[in-house]
Amino acid sequence: MKYLFTLLLLFLFSLINAQLVINEISQGTANAEYVELLVIGDNDGCSSECVDLRGWILDDNNGAFSSAPQAGNGIAPGHIRLKNIAFWECIKVGSIIVFYNDGDVNAAIPAADETDANGDCVYIIPYNSTNLEHTTSIPNLTNTSYTPATYTSGGNWNTVIMQNDNDTYQLIAPTDLTTHYHAVSWGNNNFGYSAFAPDRIYFSGSTAGEVMYMANTTNNDPFSNSIFANGVNWINETINASNETPGIGNTPANIAWIDTLSNGCVPFVPAFMPMNDTLCIGESSSLSASGGGTYEWSTTETTPDISVFPTGDATYTVTISSDYGCTSTGEIPITVTPPPSPTIMGNSLLCEPNTLTLDAGGPYAEYDWAPNGEMTQMININAAGDYTVTVTDSNMCTGTSEISILSVDLNFIRD
Repeated sequence: MKYLFTLLLLFLFSLINAQLVINEISQGTANAEYVELLVIGDNDGCSSECVDLRGWILDDNNGAFSSAPQAGNGIAPGHIRLKNIAFWECIKVGSIIVFYNDGDVNAAIPAADETDANGDCVYIIPYNSTNLEHTTSIPNLTNTSYTPATYTSGGNWNTVIMQNDNDTYQLIAPTDLTTHYHAVSWGNNNFGYSAFAPDRIYFSGSTAGEVMYMANTTNNDPFSNSIFANGVNWINETINASNETPGIGNTPANIAWIDTLSNGCVPFVPAFMPMNDTLCIGESSSLSASGGGTYEWSTTETTPDISVFPTGDATYTVTISSDYGCTSTGEIPITVTPPPSPTIMGNSLLCEPNTLTLDAGGPYAEYDWAPNGEMTQMININAAGDYTVTVTDSNMCTGTSEISILSVDLNFIRD
């Protein structure tokens, strides 16, 4: 029992960091087969995390599953490998990859899209793609391993053709070529299978004309990467007009799971503006958030854009959420500055026809005198009247000061 428990823990640990799993297999009609894979990982879809898939192996080897493992037991020669090229170096978590038989194309297969040209995180790839390579030599009757191997550029469906009665389609990670990473078995390929340690999906009987797919029947926890190995989450049924779904997910729950992994294949790039703001007393600020599906401001408003009228220094927060559960909270500090308080200095009595100098003080960034329109700190006047100066400080806040100038007649003699 202790040994079984240890194996189970090791298995679950390996699944937590899993990267490439099977999401759907169709036996099609005749040889119109395809396999749909899903890129998963330690990612909740809220970042731009990607996975290096170079060197992953695709195979229909059932040797270790039909009876006690032994050389040559049900091993079909050859396999396919993802090339060690830049193409596979960074595939986004949540991406769907469909490999199909190019010699007998299933009618449900969408148009080929090997490079995800439309940016929908779906790759539709024929088995003969030059992004793949294949070998027809191993595994074989005498060598059940995947090394050493000499590869030929391009995939070859004949090296992974699936049998209807008894077979296993499996993925082998380049980090461990001694065992499968994820596998789906049927027929008599149930050797070592246990509901307590489900290291693969298993269906009894023939799968001729059937499709097997992940349905997330009972578990749709987006943060649990082991759910793909839970047999109760899978369905096997006869192909009909709607249950072959290469490239789009299998059920609403499965689609939701995939979208959560990839944030709907839309990068979650939350943003808010401004990063901070400085206002003058009495002014308002326009705050804006983007990149999400919903918004919640500390003012309780829920629109992307709001206006605030702080009377003093304040900090506003916004929580931005995507449609698939990604969240980010940002803070916008606002500083409210008092207006400048200029005082016009100078004599308020003008002895005509002399001139009088008025000084607005400072320094300030800008000056605007009325009614004469001068724009300097000091001005000279030669006429009585009311004078106003408006000053602007470095924060673009304004303040005013006024002075009334009276004239004095020098010819007036007091008795």
